[in-house]
Amino acid sequence: MNLGITLLRCASPFVFIGMSLYGLGCMADPEEMSADPEDVVVREALGYAGGDPGTANHLRPVVLMNHGVQETTRALGKAALVNTNAYLPAMPYMPSASATGEMAGARQEFLEVLIGCALPDGVYVYDPGHVERYIYFNGSFFPVYKKYFGDVGLAPEWTNRKLELQEKQWVTACVLARTNRYGETIQILLEGSHPALAHTEDELAEYPYPVRESKTWGNMFDSTVTLSTTDPSVSPSALPFTAYICSDPQIPVLAPDALFRECDAMDACGFNYMGECCVPTPWHVCPITFTATIRASVKQEDVHVPFPDLPAGWTPVIP
Repeated sequence: MNLGITLLRCASPFVFIGMSLYGLGCMADPEEMSADPEDVVVREALGYAGGDPGTANHLRPVVLMNHGVQETTRALGKAALVNTNAYLPAMPYMPSASATGEMAGARQEFLEVLIGCALPDGVYVYDPGHVERYIYFNGSFFPVYKKYFGDVGLAPEWTNRKLELQEKQWVTACVLARTNRYGETIQILLEGSHPALAHTEDELAEYPYPVRESKTWGNMFDSTVTLSTTDPSVSPSALPFTAYICSDPQIPVLAPDALFRECDAMDACGFNYMGECCVPTPWHVCPITFTATIRASVKQEDVHVPFPDLPAGWTPVIP
């Protein structure tokens, strides 16, 4: 069932200036009003369409670890994600849709990943804090809000209630797995014990992801780290929560430079690097105590990626 369509049949996804949304009754179908034919294009670009079981890996660490983003994340987890009209709540600490500089595009970037991890395919929500354009209808102009699509489906009930502990851990692990050290976008395969992470043999045969890369886990929703959003004495560069990652032993053998794509390296992405996955060391005990862990695998053609632009005379060194 498409929750967005079901909930919005009798409520427009637009704010009608000077009128109460809840007093309008059933008006034009929102899908007809929004006239949003590029939805399919957007979903394909984000890796939602087609039979490929992979998902996009592109979230920048600087966005993930932003204190405003994490203040918002903590608040979102404490209640139902949306209201009865599929609208996200006000998010005063989230970077604005018009942010510039380092945080340009951060709002959309994070919400794409967060909502994609939590909600299943076919469900979408609107962000009233992000007006994409205006349309003319019945003699008036109305704003069209940014729409975010579900994808993985690790916390489908979040639209109706607050998150439970296991859901927080699963969604966090997914968001971490979809974080890319350089903000590049490639497809990754997410696997784990959650039913939403199961894939058929036919899918994997047609769209192989043969290179196991890393595992991620954590819980950003319940972090008690003080943030600069509420305490100005705290450095905004302080890590807002503890994220964990380990490297699959396959990576150093097959593609050591793949470490530059992902966050499984020392001092990368702000994650707590635990070394090789499930290899006992003085610093890391196997098995991992978190049950909500997600393994990321990559396609063979995405193993070797270009190094980012470096200053003249600099040479990249494999960590």
